[in-house]
Amino acid sequence: MTTSRSNFALAFVAGGLLLAGCSSTLPQSDKTFTGPLSAEREARMRENRFVLSDAEDKELDAIDRERLALALDLKVFGKAFDDPRPVAGFGFASQSHGSYVIYRDGSGNLFSDTGTETSFESMVKRLEGVFPAGPEAKHIIGTHPRGTMMVLDTGNPEKHIVLRPQTSTFNQVHVYDIATIADLPYVAMATEGGQLELWDMNSGDRIEVRELADVQPRRILDGSSLDRIVFGTNEGEVREWNKVGDSTTLYRHVGPVLDLQYVAARDILVSSAKDGTLIIYDRVAQAVLDEIEFETVAYRVHVSPDGTHVIAIPSLGIPYVINLETMEGLELSANSGADIVDGQFIGDGNLFIARQGADRLYIWDVRHGAAIAEIQPQLGGGLLDFAVSEETGLLMVATTENTVEYWDLKSGSYISTPIKSEKEIAGISVSDDGKRALVALNNGQMVDWQIDRDISGAYVLNDDNLSG
Repeated sequence: MTTSRSNFALAFVAGGLLLAGCSSTLPQSDKTFTGPLSAEREARMRENRFVLSDAEDKELDAIDRERLALALDLKVFGKAFDDPRPVAGFGFASQSHGSYVIYRDGSGNLFSDTGTETSFESMVKRLEGVFPAGPEAKHIIGTHPRGTMMVLDTGNPEKHIVLRPQTSTFNQVHVYDIATIADLPYVAMATEGGQLELWDMNSGDRIEVRELADVQPRRILDGSSLDRIVFGTNEGEVREWNKVGDSTTLYRHVGPVLDLQYVAARDILVSSAKDGTLIIYDRVAQAVLDEIEFETVAYRVHVSPDGTHVIAIPSLGIPYVINLETMEGLELSANSGADIVDGQFIGDGNLFIARQGADRLYIWDVRHGAAIAEIQPQLGGGLLDFAVSEETGLLMVATTENTVEYWDLKSGSYISTPIKSEKEIAGISVSDDGKRALVALNNGQMVDWQIDRDISGAYVLNDDNLSG
């Protein structure tokens, strides 16, 4: 493990965030200037921009670059690699611990707000994804379907734990699901062989295992309490595992349970299954409130933050929203039946955003089902990733043309393209407070900046300013 200082973006102001500008081939184009530029002289140069020499034009560009760099407080973290480095996951760490990136090979970096970089070598290979876990989300878990996983403590980067569920010393097992336990540094795993396992992220120890003879756990309710772990099975049952080790069947689907969500405000469970059903269950009344059948499988269920709406997204179908106060449902409008994925509620839950296919996003008002915006990348290319900053009212769209676009959340209108990159973008993330954005690049680096909807100009990230 190594610790070093990262190069901040302000260091590359002189080397060049590129901005479009006019140039000239006048005889005096090789003339150079020294010393600070006065405000009066700068104003004269801008008035005569179209007849400036190349040297004068570059001088103005340098001024613009410096001002834009300061306005965005843009920072570049990490070392650039010649070969692409596939990213398993990245984001902002909790409790002001900066940001992190974990690669598919199991290696990664933590970056503090002050620029300190902590690197760690691979302990687990071929990671498929990562997610934050534990109290204050200070742990980062790297997942693998064959069982071996890594846990990184962002508050203590020296602490790098391996979780290795297995039936014997050498035989790893398939892990169907992994979920956090509320308020504790524990995770629950559904593993093959009909097992539920509890693991301690601080020690890496398996603290409990329960083998269920008649069912195979498949989906675990994330955020279950330790004494009431709710899970769905391959046999279609939704069960509750209590503190003494007994499991009680709450209700049943016909096919395997695919998703399981909890509406805390109403103490309601919502689950979808491979048989195309969605069931809403009242835990207090111990009764099914509604069962809805779709023509195709609903792989994902989304619950609004205020607990008022539930949205199910059938495969190759139109999203369906249920009002939990009235138990009435309606379809959200869309122009085609292409797969709709990566959905999330905005704000308290009146708006819902999701991507459809490879090139567009929808924003719906779930109260009446109408699409208030249909968004496609303004400058061409496909839709790579998106993130929402509710603090600034912005939707940030990362495209396959390696740009980041700003869109207004309320009107769905395009605002600007503040970031352009000559290196491939892997994805985009926004801090919890909605004030900073982060993109991961496939060359192994990260770019972090302050979100400002009024910023003008576009930064081009290239070899000159990414040579950290």
